[in-house]
Amino acid sequence: MTTPDPDALRRITDECVALVAADFGRHLDWSLGILAEMDLVCASLLAEGPLEEQRLELWWKIVGAYTGEVVIRAYGGAWISHEQAAGAFAVSALGAMPLSLS
Repeated sequence: MTTPDPDALRRITDECVALVAADFGRHLDWSLGILAEMDLVCASLLAEGPLEEQRLELWWKIVGAYTGEVVIRAYGGAWISHEQAAGAFAVSALGAMPLSLS
């Protein structure tokens, strides 16, 4: 089972913050409320149809990592290995696993 590297995942989240600012002019502030902004970014990404494979690969990773890190910061959670998907990561917070990143 692969062990998540929190520092590597945080670097991915920093990439998300930078891309969202550059491409959409939106500032992500790590709060739970900002996840509504992230929803708008995702809607904008899909406005012209499904993302091509390479772009989809980039965006699902950075959006998933950013969302997971927001949950971790808000609820004192941690990145964990996903029990049901080898090589996938999840967030454990408040005794639950609300988000998986595979």
